[in-house]
Amino acid sequence: MNVPVRVAFVAGALLCVSATARAREFIGFGQAGIPGSLSMQNYPTIQTNSGGTNTVSNFFELSYFSKTGFTGTTRDQFEYWIGANLGYTDPKGNPNSSGFGMSEPEIGLEYYYNVIQPTVPVGAPGYFTFWVSPTIDVNFPNGNTQTTGFGAGDDQYSVQVNDDNFIRAGNWDFTFNPVELTYNFGNLNTTPVSGNPISSFHQRGGLSLTVGDIGFGYQFTPDLVVGIQQQFNINNMAGSNISSSREGFIGPAFTYAGFRKIGLYFSGTIQTDYYRENMAHNTYFAAWISKTF
Repeated sequence: MNVPVRVAFVAGALLCVSATARAREFIGFGQAGIPGSLSMQNYPTIQTNSGGTNTVSNFFELSYFSKTGFTGTTRDQFEYWIGANLGYTDPKGNPNSSGFGMSEPEIGLEYYYNVIQPTVPVGAPGYFTFWVSPTIDVNFPNGNTQTTGFGAGDDQYSVQVNDDNFIRAGNWDFTFNPVELTYNFGNLNTTPVSGNPISSFHQRGGLSLTVGDIGFGYQFTPDLVVGIQQQFNINNMAGSNISSSREGFIGPAFTYAGFRKIGLYFSGTIQTDYYRENMAHNTYFAAWISKTF
């Protein structure tokens, strides 16, 4: 590309499954944004699984990118955001539940630092840059008392911490998040015990991990990068009173910056799981659409 695709990532915005790890890296994430700008970002997701549960959702985020960071230059930067996830999940015939709902009302902070600055223009031989961007976000209870539908089981606080990284070497882009930690506290509403209508408990997700969250691609044109994304989730591994599960998934991905002159950027991926434990087979279509002002 003629200039770096400057984007920012909301950890956990795309895979909204209560009490699980929820990150996903698009190719190009981990770089700073345009200094002093506002950005409206959307993360639409369509998920279908072999258990018959289909979900359509969109995480909406409003972000502000600072003009400078600790260094007082554009070598580093802060991003602040607020957001929430709106969607629909089939309530499976439950007449007392709506399929529509909201989850993950969120505030977040990300810090970007250009560890290795490029010495030649983008596209020139020998171009190399390396960014790091530690992130923390806090999700708040959504107040949902339903047992099915979108947002059910998400009436709790949670905290997510990760360190996103971006490398561009020549025409290769590599975004990677080695480990993301997610901790879901106890649900404020009770969850019925399956098969026992008079018993319930406060579900607690505890600690979940996302490891090897990677977006890797090649710049085929000045505006288009195409590659693959993959990640592995280890859900509810500690401090939880619900069953642990695991899922690894992979698929093709792209990032497009052909409308950068009007501040519009796109990324997308289609992924299916190659490994699962205590989970139904899942397939996802996920995208990122950003408009910068």
